[in-house]
Amino acid sequence: MAEAQSWLRLDRKRLLGLGLLGLLTIGLVVTLGGGRQALTAMLAADWRLVGLAILIHYSGFAVRGDRWRRILRILGYQLPYLYTTNLLISGWFISALTPARAGDFVRIGLLHRPLHA
Repeated sequence: MAEAQSWLRLDRKRLLGLGLLGLLTIGLVVTLGGGRQALTAMLAADWRLVGLAILIHYSGFAVRGDRWRRILRILGYQLPYLYTTNLLISGWFISALTPARAGDFVRIGLLHRPLHA
């Protein structure tokens, strides 16, 4: 189990990579997608409400991760909550960056990967 948890852990290298990928995504949206208007609107927004919206949005991943774990358990897969939630978030992230919900295929591919690999 320790081996499975080691690749799920967010160490400095992974956090840096995710942060850089996030900054690149924001930069591309601002540069290519007319995001300057969105940034201007966000800066004028009430940050308490923005924080509440972010909290509500991302808490949904906790519920959906548990739901997916339960569905997989019914199908005969006994997987830990953090593992299934990590797969769900990984798939969502890829789907946000690629067309045709490619993240679902990533999630299936990661699920197919042995837990103790």
